[in-house]
Amino acid sequence: MRKIIKIEEIRENKNFWLYFFVSNFPESLDEDSDSTLTEIIQENYTISKGWVDKLTKNYDGVFDENDGYVADPNTLQLAVRDNNKIFIEYHPGDTIYYINDTQIGCTGPHYIIKKISWDDYSNYFKDLSSDIKLLFSPMVYITEVDIEELCSLVEIGLQKAEVSAEHYELICNAIVKNCLKNDC
Repeated sequence: MRKIIKIEEIRENKNFWLYFFVSNFPESLDEDSDSTLTEIIQENYTISKGWVDKLTKNYDGVFDENDGYVADPNTLQLAVRDNNKIFIEYHPGDTIYYINDTQIGCTGPHYIIKKISWDDYSNYFKDLSSDIKLLFSPMVYITEVDIEELCSLVEIGLQKAEVSAEHYELICNAIVKNCLKNDC
């Protein structure tokens, strides 16, 4: 059973946005430094472990008992076009994305990403604010023509995470590499 959380609980929370970037782009890599997005953020910013544990309901033994999944995950529910709903479940070992009751993908160890084209994503989410659109971006694949729009969304999240502007380009480039259509 999901525990629905309100967008207001996370929308302006620096810890949430840092966690979002660290956990949701598993293929993000800066080739110049050979660093993952997770490494880049963790080397430069502090994320409250207590806050993340509360969001994901992490506890000692969860990976031994349930492989990093909880029975009642904190879940963000968002209304989108045509009376559809997006659900984003936060587990200690995974973030799982749903449209209505259909799982679209996940960013955990057996990640399933790049499931929706940028055009479909833009149409589906067009009535939502940019920060809410960003929440579903790990499921999106882009082409070269979409890079600027994706980076604009990423910048909004980086501002909320209070990331220094000097890191914007580095982080955005790593996320672009994560989302670029290649073999999907």
